[in-house]
Amino acid sequence: MGSSGSVRRAMTNLRMMLVGAFFAGVGLLLLWWSSGAVSPQLSAFTGQLGGLLVATGLLSVVWELVGRRALVKEVHDVVRLNEEVVDAGIVRVPRRFYEDTPWSDLFRDAKDVDIFVAYARAWRNQHQAELKAVAKRGRLRVFLPDPNDPATVGRLQARFDYPEAADGVRQAVEWFRKLGPNVEVYLHKGDGLFTCYRFGSTAVLALYTHGTDSHMDVPTFVARDGALHRFIEGEIAAISAVSRPAP
Repeated sequence: MGSSGSVRRAMTNLRMMLVGAFFAGVGLLLLWWSSGAVSPQLSAFTGQLGGLLVATGLLSVVWELVGRRALVKEVHDVVRLNEEVVDAGIVRVPRRFYEDTPWSDLFRDAKDVDIFVAYARAWRNQHQAELKAVAKRGRLRVFLPDPNDPATVGRLQARFDYPEAADGVRQAVEWFRKLGPNVEVYLHKGDGLFTCYRFGSTAVLALYTHGTDSHMDVPTFVARDGALHRFIEGEIAAISAVSRPAP
């Protein structure tokens, strides 16, 4: 199958080059003949026609040798990228975490929500009503850093330049607990490398910035099913396995 395809491509390339060479050859003949034409009008006409045919032939050869291959490669790369995105299950890549992520759509019918964050102070205050609704109709699990583990707190303080990191986590624990009876809060040790939110079959993954610019756009990925969603589910399961209920 591969060898026959290569032969067909080679034959097609050869035909296109022969066609280009034919046009260029005819054009050269017309240019030569125009120099000895009996009238200025005929000389001008054949000269222009010959130049056009030469240009057409040369462009055909260049297109066959360079242009078409570049176009095919570009199309192939785009198709391959699209297939990889589809396989990952990525449905959106919001530029701005707070404003562009479709939070309202994600919360609307969600009954089983998992949240893995450091504090999420701004995010949780922004979506307090939606979180309360989830806590009433379903289950809300929240995974937070352990404020009693010195190593974990130290990483938080260094990452966010926040000396009161332990108090920030304890405030988050109490805030989430007040949402309703169906809220489960867990604590884990270790450094969180990202935040993630699972709304049933759809999940959101947001990266952390290591810079000091708090206004920097955070890369965010919204995934439905697919490899990225499975990765987030696996991470939440792994975090859950090493977490303890908040006292």
